[in-house]
Amino acid sequence: MEENLAQPPTDPGSHPKGQPGDRKPDLTVPLLVIAIVAALVLIGVIAVQRLSTPQRSALQPTQTAASESAPPTSPSQPQPPTPTATQVLAETTASSTPQAPAPETALVAEEVGEPVVGERVRNGDFEKGFKDQQVGLGWTPFNNGSAIFEFIDETWLPAVLDGEHAQRIQVREASQPDRYAGIYQTVQVVPRQAYNLSLHGQIRTGQGDIQISQYGYRMQLGIDYQGGQDWSAIDNWIELPWDEQRFDSEFLFFYDYETSVVPTGAYLTLFIRTWNKWPDPGRVEYTLDAISLMGPIPSEEIAFDQPLPTTGDAPLDIDGWLRMVASMLVLCLLVAGAVWQIRRQVN
Repeated sequence: MEENLAQPPTDPGSHPKGQPGDRKPDLTVPLLVIAIVAALVLIGVIAVQRLSTPQRSALQPTQTAASESAPPTSPSQPQPPTPTATQVLAETTASSTPQAPAPETALVAEEVGEPVVGERVRNGDFEKGFKDQQVGLGWTPFNNGSAIFEFIDETWLPAVLDGEHAQRIQVREASQPDRYAGIYQTVQVVPRQAYNLSLHGQIRTGQGDIQISQYGYRMQLGIDYQGGQDWSAIDNWIELPWDEQRFDSEFLFFYDYETSVVPTGAYLTLFIRTWNKWPDPGRVEYTLDAISLMGPIPSEEIAFDQPLPTTGDAPLDIDGWLRMVASMLVLCLLVAGAVWQIRRQVN
């Protein structure tokens, strides 16, 4: 009887710990399933959007546009002869308007876009230094003897057009007529494309009078359109319209010369020489500065500097997709682990 009174009354609505009525629902599996399904749905949506975008050809549209823009050519139409190095004067004195490219040239221009224009002459302002013989870096000297020829780093300000340096070519004690000395440089160019050539110079003598010297001191320009380096092979030299000035002239000025050049090969050589027409025991100073050849830069020189053109969508990156799927699965496992840990602490 006492044992019955000692027991606490039982609440019909309560259950002892551990009974089914006291257990909370386990949400681990549903949350894991929801996370995995959400990840798979996200992957599926991205894949559908990616695969539904049509892959465009990288060359077909460009080739079509080029073929439409290129003028038709008649098989019976004669082709112009290829210019040679002896046609220097005719080509350099022609109009500066660029010639129309051939059909194959137009196709290449359409495919790669407009050519990059830049300076082709190296150290044309002579500010990058001189060699041991006082010849500007990038240039090579030449002469035909029977005189004293000196190449000098010109730093006298009245004889420098731009910067602090110019190239002086000094001729002394010429014992024979037609004494030549000069410099040349070979540059890489794009064939059949127009380039703008410009140069500046001075001729300084003791008399400074073309009437007295009978135009005895001149400068000339020669061009080898195939990149040859033999100055004596140039037939048509262009006499630059530069007159002499006195050494002690109060106002020394620079003459300039500008022309259009259309190379026929991948290389072109510029020759600039002095010309003592008559024997002269005295001294003559010739100065060159600001030599420039502006025009298209060959594609092989700009391949590593210019970005590739965008042509259509990029192909599907399989490795990238695998990495993305693996990342999603790892994310799902992390979510499931976090949910399981929270559930364990609650229980």
